[in-house]
Amino acid sequence: MRAIRLFSFVLLATTSLFFSQCEVERYGCTDPDASNYEVAADIDDGSCLYGIDPYSADCMPDENGNLVINNQTGKILYLYKNYAGYDSDIESFITCIPADAENFVVNIPNPGLSVCLLQIWIAERVADRSNPDILDVYRQWSVALSNTFYPDERANWLITGDDNYTGSGTLLINYPSIDEYGLEVIYQVDIFLNSKNGAKLASLQPGIVDKKVSVDYGVHYLYYHYWYSNPNSTSGAITEIGWEEMTEIVINEYHKEAEIEIPVFYSTVGKVGEVTIINESDFVINAYANDNLIEDIAIVDGSSQSLSSIPANDQSTFIVPVDKYTFITKNLSGDQIAEFSGVMIVQNETAVLRSGISHKSIRITNNTSETLGLYSQQEEYLGLAIDAGKVSPYYIVPATFDSLVVINFAKTKTKTFEFATSVTINDLDEYEYNRIEYITSWPLVGDVYESPIIGDEEITIMEATLINSETAVFTFEYNVSSEETYDVFSFLADDVIEIHEVSGETGWVTFSKVFDAGSHSLQWQYEKDRSRAEGRDNVQLRLITVE
Repeated sequence: MRAIRLFSFVLLATTSLFFSQCEVERYGCTDPDASNYEVAADIDDGSCLYGIDPYSADCMPDENGNLVINNQTGKILYLYKNYAGYDSDIESFITCIPADAENFVVNIPNPGLSVCLLQIWIAERVADRSNPDILDVYRQWSVALSNTFYPDERANWLITGDDNYTGSGTLLINYPSIDEYGLEVIYQVDIFLNSKNGAKLASLQPGIVDKKVSVDYGVHYLYYHYWYSNPNSTSGAITEIGWEEMTEIVINEYHKEAEIEIPVFYSTVGKVGEVTIINESDFVINAYANDNLIEDIAIVDGSSQSLSSIPANDQSTFIVPVDKYTFITKNLSGDQIAEFSGVMIVQNETAVLRSGISHKSIRITNNTSETLGLYSQQEEYLGLAIDAGKVSPYYIVPATFDSLVVINFAKTKTKTFEFATSVTINDLDEYEYNRIEYITSWPLVGDVYESPIIGDEEITIMEATLINSETAVFTFEYNVSSEETYDVFSFLADDVIEIHEVSGETGWVTFSKVFDAGSHSLQWQYEKDRSRAEGRDNVQLRLITVE
């Protein structure tokens, strides 16, 4: 009997030991305060979650906002504003940010445009969302947020998964809308951090000023990716333009802010200019560009068929891609009328070419530091561009032009010169946007122009050209002293009579006219009849201005 009891005891102990050795230990979250606590878990595997579901309504981005966050941590984040660790800071919580969220829009009103402290916690490390540990901040950034919803004014915050964090600084990024030549910038740019495959900091349109982007302390490199999307295209296709790299930027405790000027990428992709071909012949001509009818390259809405034909004594303007061309005009029999070689079509300029007249050649040496365009005195661009320090090939201009002008394309420097077969430009004058250039002038006595003495049935004319690149107000004062009704003063602008046959004793009278941007001809005339003279027998002009 004792033997049986002993055997049973041994069997029971052996069986218990067997089953105890085969029992599987369960891994999971063992913290009762966690949202995913597992009662049956024996060993904590670090999976406890204290945040909220990243797909819940609380984690939705705002429809409009002044801050964009890119979360590359792989974890849910909590965003706070000006939290200092007190019970009164409960309202500091802004929102949660889903794991790996891209372009997450947040709106934090900032009517005073004051600097605020934005702080990030990793949600799973926060036991109480209303009272996170101030010593456990994961990222923070001092920034003055815009108080608008404009996408271009949003601040960008890139939050990486790098735990070697010592602080964040701000890049103030500017992307010009006008390049150094005064031309419109049309390419968009994406900014990448430290490599072409790095984190995208922002995507900018031209004209953005002080775009705020947060980067962690350290030495950084920025890579600029330029691309173009034709605003008139319905396909939405994107054209790759190219890359630029910026030298190192240091952001640290002593240099928390850096201003970045994005360089302009020079390319002809997507850029267009205009060419106006004036047909001064008494017959129809066809226009060619690089051996093809110009209609084959012109940019038009609808069909371009027959666009190349220009009627007698008429003109046509064509929009063509920026490039260097040889333009040729032919009659309908195919005989060549004129050839214009080396015509540079420039963005935002109209090259004016005249067919059916006599031409002469000029070569220009540009010894300045500016790229220059060749213009008529009326500031018609003649199609020749001369790079700084270069000599142009021989180029044809109308034979009637006695004087010409070179102007840089930024419209800040200029030089007028007499025509010669070979011309050297060594220095430039300041460019005046609105000015008057006198062709023939009356004698200047003090600050008054006086029409000279003339005989009966004679006329004297003072001529000038008004050149204004923007809408301008033209003003002058006149004083007539003449035989009433018979000896008269008139003023014409662009061959339109503005002051008609004023005579007698007028005293000083003010005339004013608004001119649209362009080049305008001005003529002051004093004309006598067949007999007699009274008063001073002339007209006086003063205070001729344009603003």
